[in-house]
Amino acid sequence: MTDERVSGNRLRTLGASALLLFLILFFVGMVTDWVIMPLYTRHGAEKPVPTFEGMTVLQAKTLAEDEGFRIIEEPAKIGGNAPEGTVLEQRPLPGSFSKPGRVIHIVPARAGTASEIPDLTGLDQRTAEVECRNLGLLVSPSGTSYDFSAIVPKGGIVRQRPAPGSPVISGQAVLLTISLGPRPNAIIVPTLIDLSLHEARQAILESGLKLGEITRKETNIFTAGTVIAQSLTSGTEAEQDTEVDLVVAIPEAEPSDSLEETPPPQAD
Repeated sequence: MTDERVSGNRLRTLGASALLLFLILFFVGMVTDWVIMPLYTRHGAEKPVPTFEGMTVLQAKTLAEDEGFRIIEEPAKIGGNAPEGTVLEQRPLPGSFSKPGRVIHIVPARAGTASEIPDLTGLDQRTAEVECRNLGLLVSPSGTSYDFSAIVPKGGIVRQRPAPGSPVISGQAVLLTISLGPRPNAIIVPTLIDLSLHEARQAILESGLKLGEITRKETNIFTAGTVIAQSLTSGTEAEQDTEVDLVVAIPEAEPSDSLEETPPPQAD
């Protein structure tokens, strides 16, 4: 029995030693694979990615080949003033570090599709904007103006730029003038207090007046971004294109918690 017990203890000791050796070798292998080898393979191999933007696709591919990178060309996008076929975007960005052989994705520019802008005059604003979007044209609120018209009903298109039949390309801006309806005998200044600045601007333009100077005043009584004063009294009459100045609320600055320390009294 004693010999059997000794043999069992030896077997258990050998098993524990083998397990410990296995764990050590496993740990060393993991460290080698995850830390040492990546550091070894990447050491001194990464280099900055060249700037391909502004080059032609052919130039970009030639430079990429010389630097050891590979180019993948993504679908082209409308490039505004960029010549067709030049690189608009790239990933990774220029100057970022990457190993040779890495794929660089580039997006070339394409020209907008040429067409003629239809006659939008007389259409309501929403229909005209849909017509423009279908042609890939842009209608910006900042490019929209208003004017009185005895012919075009209120909300319709009085004028457009480019003119009907003009050649246009995708991405081009269109300026629309919206009818305010027949000119009234007198323009009544709208109530702008408590409106947001955007709402007040729209109300001013739609009344036939113009937005004047905008000043901002700190207050916690009114909601930030709303109009708290206007230069023309609401309900009064004014001439067309008269400017209306606005005062817009902004939050009061929080008082500083830092107080100047009073120096200790000097000893006599």
